[in-house]
Amino acid sequence: MSKEEKENIKWAPYGRITAVTGLAGFISTILALVLPIAGTFFYEPTFNGMTQLFFLSLYYSLPILALLLFMSFLEIKKRSSDGSVKKLFSTFLFVCSIGFILTGWGVYIFTNGYLDTGKETKRIQTVTHKSIKRPGGHRTAGHNLKYYIDVTSWRSDFPKVTIENEDLYHSVDIGNKLELTTKPGYWNIEWQVSGWKVSSQN
Repeated sequence: MSKEEKENIKWAPYGRITAVTGLAGFISTILALVLPIAGTFFYEPTFNGMTQLFFLSLYYSLPILALLLFMSFLEIKKRSSDGSVKKLFSTFLFVCSIGFILTGWGVYIFTNGYLDTGKETKRIQTVTHKSIKRPGGHRTAGHNLKYYIDVTSWRSDFPKVTIENEDLYHSVDIGNKLELTTKPGYWNIEWQVSGWKVSSQN
């Protein structure tokens, strides 16, 4: 057996790892475009739940990603002397890494709601402020206006909840009640079962 054949056998496992990393990265890039959007649409977290789920997902996705990337870069360094090939493959891995992280985030958003078996809670909050703004923060009349309602918060670390909804804006006055149904979340991140609506307590 030649020296080259021995080297090929020695580094074969790394080649397989590189292939697995590339395939996983490609699939993750596709899923990264779907899962976070789908998870948010069906199981939107309340308050800063999206950020909490993102950092929670990093505990699991980053170590796995780091291991796969390390093994892949070993393969690149050993097997390729072409600088352009290294640069191209490194760029590919970088893009796939972003997809991998976003996919992990999407999985957490989706499973937080889909796997949640907790009880529903009805949040009945009072309207405290109403405003109309253009995108960019200018209060004015005209087209492309956004309609905001502030209601009391049920959490001490958030002084208020701001809702953007034109229909609700025209349906309530300051002092009226709005209600939101939530569940605790599989990962203990509260999410919205249904959107805000006018409360029957008005």
